[in-house]
Amino acid sequence: MLECRTCGFRFIDYLDSDWASINAIDEAAIANTVGVIKTGLESSRARIASCIDLVQSHVAHGPILDVGAGGGLFLGRISELFPGSLGIELMPVLYEICRRAGLRISREPLESAHWDGYRGAFGGVSMWDVIEHVNDPLALCKRAWELLRDGGVLIMDTPMRDGLLYGVGETTAMLSRGRYPTTLGIQYSPEPFAHKQIFRKIDMHRMLSTAGFTSVSITEKKELSFPVRFYLQALFKSRILARVLEPAVATLLWLAMFKNKMIVVAVK
Repeated sequence: MLECRTCGFRFIDYLDSDWASINAIDEAAIANTVGVIKTGLESSRARIASCIDLVQSHVAHGPILDVGAGGGLFLGRISELFPGSLGIELMPVLYEICRRAGLRISREPLESAHWDGYRGAFGGVSMWDVIEHVNDPLALCKRAWELLRDGGVLIMDTPMRDGLLYGVGETTAMLSRGRYPTTLGIQYSPEPFAHKQIFRKIDMHRMLSTAGFTSVSITEKKELSFPVRFYLQALFKSRILARVLEPAVATLLWLAMFKNKMIVVAVK
């Protein structure tokens, strides 16, 4: 993990390859991924509903461009409310799942020339748990600004470096001299589509202002993007231990007063 000496922004030096150029689709992988989606990132109906409420609260007119559409649950619902909406998904299996569901979906990265003809075409751009995964977050935000019409809104959520969970990991890593990074260890990963950077609120404000947005508001929330078992398995490397600990840890997290994610609304 690297840290900018000037601004304190933290990131890892791993970059994804061009996954959008991969054409092979494994039917077994598609079937398996559908199951993972239903029990993973898109398993919380309340979470999807809150994302839709956010867009409806801040975006007056569509269409919406959903960057990192995943399994397409949000994209499908928002397309009903804002006709003409479309999504981007670079991971081949997830793209194919969206395509087969009849969604308007593209495998072209937001930075590609494909989107040049869409400048000023969207009333809103959404990125749910996306900005922490990309190679160049500033370039992505600049491109989102270009594709929004005047008054258009970029809405996203992302893990927050200012939060308690990140702080716990920093403390355990420091005290153990890196042997036990705990919650910090699952924040970054040199794997395709994994976390490359985690933002503080000041980092996010600085980046979006540089990208051209005139108004940026950030609120905090407590939300786990995946079920508790996912994090326990990543932390302890044991499915059995994760299942044993899940009920108690889930209860503690539900009771705990902390915020671990930020909701960002930026207006062009």
